[in-house]
Amino acid sequence: MDVSEKETRRRLGLRGRPDDTPEAITERYKLYASKTQPILQQFREGGVVVHDVNADGTPTKVYLNIVNALGIPEKF
Repeated sequence: MDVSEKETRRRLGLRGRPDDTPEAITERYKLYASKTQPILQQFREGGVVVHDVNADGTPTKVYLNIVNALGIPEKF
């Protein structure tokens, strides 16, 4: 699920959790970049199909992006 940092910050701000500070979110992004992204690249290099899905839109749009990426029929 690819979602922009701007959209992630907006969504996390709506949750209202005390640990969703700008500093904490920045640290989570750093952790993602250093730990998760390299694993995804290893999967790709190993022949595992990894679908990149744009998750910046509305819940309905994200759902449609997922089903389209996976090639499954829509249920709406």
